Amino acid sequence: LPSRGRSNFVRFLHQSADGALWVATQGAGLLRWADGAWTSFEPANGFPDERVNAIAETDGPSGHWIWAATHSAGLYGWDGRAWRAWTVAEGLPADRIWDLRPVGTGAQMRLWMATEGGPAYLELPEGRVVVPAGAPASNASSVEALSAPDGGEPEIWVGLYGGGLVRHRDGAWLRLGAAEGLQSPFVTDLAARPGRPGELWVATD
Repeated sequence: LPSRGRSNFVRFLHQSADGALWVATQGAGLLRWADGAWTSFEPANGFPDERVNAIAETDGPSGHWIWAATHSAGLYGWDGRAWRAWTVAEGLPADRIWDLRPVGTGAQMRLWMATEGGPAYLELPEGRVVVPAGAPASNASSVEALSAPDGGEPEIWVGLYGGGLVRHRDGAWLRLGAAEGLQSPFVTDLAARPGRPGELWVATD
């Protein structure tokens, strides 16, 4: 990495549709490897945060975007030319974002976020931040989407660090904890189970 002298800690990798490799680091911002060369996005050249926790990509009516979940500066979106910011001033529950999950296609696309202040999503292409009614206002560590059993809108699952697991479906939230078999309320990651629709892997502390 070009940032070895400052940070060799990689938090997240994402290969974008154009073949570039995006690298989220603990202390050297966001890196991009393409055509045999590195590009660095860090405070020294205008990117707001040295730590990036997650990366996502969307392609729809608003164009092609790379999304960076920063540790203290909110959500940043790259359209190939410049970065655009979404922070608490635009409606985020918190500026610390732990995870990102694009859901849907075209004009129905949403970018779900797990923030330190709870889950929220960005409506695309409008770019409006929405905190769903009843959303838990606690530290959200991870977010995943599962196909709905009835073929409707996907279920959104959110891991809470200290609050267990919650599911958003048909506008309502359901919380799962020890009574439902969750071994710890400190959820660290979620992953849809390949080949088993509707099933979810849950990582806890």
